[in-house]
Parts: sequence; C-alpha cells; structure tokens
Amino acid sequence: MTISSISRGLSAALAVVVLSAAAVSAFADGKGWTESLKEAQQASKDSGKPILANFTGSDWCPYCISLEKEVFSTEQFAKWAADKVVLLKLDFPHGNRQGADLKQQNQAMSAKFKIDGYPTVVFMDADGAELGRSGYFPGGPEHWIKSAEKLLGKRPKPPAAEAMGVAATLADGLEQAQQMDCPLMLVVTPAANAAARKATETAFADKEFIKLANSRLAVAWLKELPAKGSDEEKALADFKKQHKLGAMTTFAALLDLKQDKPLYQATVLPKPQTVVAAIGKSLPKTAYNGGWLEDYGTAQAIAAARKRPILLNFTSGAASSLCVKLDSQVFATDDFRKYARQNLVLVKVDFTKLQPLTKDIQKQNDDLARKYEADKFPTIVLLDTDGKQVGKLTYQLDGPGPYIEKVKKLVFGEKQDR
Repeated sequence: MTISSISRGLSAALAVVVLSAAAVSAFADGKGWTESLKEAQQASKDSGKPILANFTGSDWCPYCISLEKEVFSTEQFAKWAADKVVLLKLDFPHGNRQGADLKQQNQAMSAKFKIDGYPTVVFMDADGAELGRSGYFPGGPEHWIKSAEKLLGKRPKPPAAEAMGVAATLADGLEQAQQMDCPLMLVVTPAANAAARKATETAFADKEFIKLANSRLAVAWLKELPAKGSDEEKALADFKKQHKLGAMTTFAALLDLKQDKPLYQATVLPKPQTVVAAIGKSLPKTAYNGGWLEDYGTAQAIAAARKRPILLNFTSGAASSLCVKLDSQVFATDDFRKYARQNLVLVKVDFTKLQPLTKDIQKQNDDLARKYEADKFPTIVLLDTDGKQVGKLTYQLDGPGPYIEKVKKLVFGEKQDR
C-alpha cells in the first residue's frame, strides 16, 4: 500500500470523525461523548453506568480511526451506549490542539492505566477502578458490542447498601433520636406526591447518606399522613408547630430536638450528594480531639462540619517496619499531634493482621484501599476540604517538621502559616 493511498484512507476516515462531532454535544442528554473525566465520573455516579474510556489518537492512528468509523459512529453503537455506558474520549492527537488542562488530564489517565498502544478502551467505574479492556477488531458494531457485553457481564455486582434504620412513625423516630442522642430527620411524603416519595427512596438508598444517617442521625419517614382525628395526626400537628415547620404536608426537615429548631428543610429532597453536603454542614459539630478515627463516614462528617482536610493512613502496623517508623518518628510526636488537632481529621485504615476489626470496617478499609490504590504500606492519602484527593505520601526519614510542611503544601498550598 502506498503512502498516498494511506493518506486518502485517513482523510476519508477523518471526515467521518468530523461528521460525528455533532454527537459530542448530545452528552448533555446522556447519548454522546465527553472529554472531561470529572463530568464522566459524575454521570457514572448519577446513572450507575460504567465509563467507557476511549484512549485514542484521533488524527493519526489508523486503527483508532477504523474503530471510530466502524463502531463508535454507528447508530447501533449509539443506542447501546446511551443505555449501557458513559462515554469518555481521552485523545492524544498529533495535529489537533488541546488545552493544557485537558492534555494533563489525559496524560495522567494514560499513566494510571499504563496505556502502551492505541486505541485502548478501558471500562471503569465512577471511582476509576478498571473493569476490563477492549480495542479495535474487525466485525462491526454488533461484534464489538457483544464482546463489550461479555466483558461487562463479568464485573462484580455492586455491594448492597448497608441497612439504615428508618422509623415508620414520628413516635418511633423520636425514641430513636433520644437513644442515639442525635438530631431527627423527619420526612413526610403523602401517597399523592409520587415525585417526593421517589426522591426520598433515592436519597435513602445512597451509600453516603446511609453512612451519615447511621452515624449521626435518627430518621423517620411517614409515607402516609396520619388518619384525620387520630392521636398521630394531633401529635404531628403539635410537633410541626413546636418546631416551626408551617403547614406543609410534604416536607423533609432535620431537627435539633434539644434546641427545638430546624437545621435543614426542603419540600422535596434533592440529589443525594446535595442532601449529604447540606446536612453535613447543618449538623452540630461532632466532638473531635485530633486522634485517629476508624470509621470513614464519621471522619467525613467531622471534616464537612469543620471544613478540614482528611489524612488517610493505610498501615499494616507492626508487620511493617516503615509503618512503625512513620508512627514513632512523625505521627506520635507532639508537633504532629498539635498540628493535626488544629488542622486535620485523621483516619487509620488498618490492615494489621492481629488487629480485630468489625466486618463493616474491614469492608470499608478494603474499599478505600481499592479506591485510592493503596497497594503498599504505609500509604498516606490526603483529601482536601472538598473530599478530593490532592496527594500521596509515604515514610520519609526527615521527622515531623518537614512531614508537616509536605502535608500543608498538598492540602493548603503555600499559604498556611499554622
């Protein structure tokens, strides 16, 4: 094959790529491609669909262009993808110009997944865990989709959400709040309001909401209004009056029972992420003395209330000499303890064989290690005040002062003086 014939083939294939560019704008409707990893991850979280990440050299790689033309540009693939995956394009062009941020994002993803050839199609979940790989092979969309379906069919099903205790009556909710010594979240959704009921079901099934509720809330959900003239109707009316909830028949309210005041109110619960963030900010501050926490959900609640970063310490304790050194030379020192007490929330993600852990904490630690790719000990993961990973550290032989400075730089930048 001559260079000129290859050039003509590339030009024709590129025309298809250009023609398919209109499909990119359809991403807002869940049907097209995005180039933003953050946007794809959010769409994956919202929909529960895996991400199809296409590592491609769109303007120079013949097989990439063939995959685009023979599969991705077809109507059959578009219909399948709209129902099954979130589409993410990670492009490494030779001629097309890219912004610095996009180029940096794509290079980071290439390094993370060790991409050594194009096209490479990586299926992953919203947290970036790889589910499988594919690429270009002849046979058209039907053959490619069948292969993708087989690959995705092997992925493990997401674990069922842990149980959340939800009281069915106001009286039971009040008793639960008294026993837990915590605020009460009361949700009332009459049968006629199907949208409010659906929104509540979505929020109450969310993993982060469940963690927050189990650690810091009592929850009561009245799916029906009490019968007219009943003691329950009178009790609800008196309760609403006492806590200044007005005449709403459909509402969600987080209530501080000790001070008789609402901390958060909504007519219909918004998306789970919004609910968790709003409630986390509204809750009274949880007592925290700067020590190591075991439960990540509690740490998140404290971090949200205090607007602090989180330090995750993935450790195997005495089984690792480096973990022992890091603990004795940094974490156990007065300097570090003082700094952490004022600035951080500390979480020990323990993999010590001799340390007994509950089943829930063990699963939590496994999930965190997988999410943050902590495959050796010690690994220190730093999350900023928004809960986003900003860096990793490990053992370094330089004492508490320099270690604290490294933490400061990663989570606060250069500006923190404390």
